[in-house]
Amino acid sequence: MPGRIEKPTKGQLFAAMNRSELMTKARASADRLLQEKGYISAVEVLLAMGRLSKENYERWRFRQVPHLDKVLPGSLNEHAYFCRELRAYARDKLKLKPSRTAYVSWGKGRRQPLRFSKFGEPHLEELFSTHYLSATLVAKRPERAEPIALDDSPICATTRRCGHPVDNSE
Repeated sequence: MPGRIEKPTKGQLFAAMNRSELMTKARASADRLLQEKGYISAVEVLLAMGRLSKENYERWRFRQVPHLDKVLPGSLNEHAYFCRELRAYARDKLKLKPSRTAYVSWGKGRRQPLRFSKFGEPHLEELFSTHYLSATLVAKRPERAEPIALDDSPICATTRRCGHPVDNSE
């Protein structure tokens, strides 16, 4: 049914994984994303792993789904574990710099902040919305007194669109 929201079960996207298998796949996806884009984020890694479909991601961005957790397989506890382990891997192993990102809705009308979890628990929202930037992106960051205006994509504190340095010469 087109408009119906159904949360995928673990077996629908891939066979059930234990935590070790999940993080092995997540680390491999994170390494690939870091090479391609110069940054990683929980949402990008979930997309790269196939745990989050592009269709469900877009439905969430257009506010057709109330929170991202609704379309992810597994429990909130598993998602929190995934985000904590990804953060540890990014900061401790890859030595990436954390940058909080504002995820806002796409489409017509006012841009509204998006939620990752049903109850909007602040710690989990922060884990999901943090991007981890490579040293090259951090070095390219221009000095700026005011924050950047929001547009249609995730916004890093250092870039207009993640991975694309802001050009202040315009």
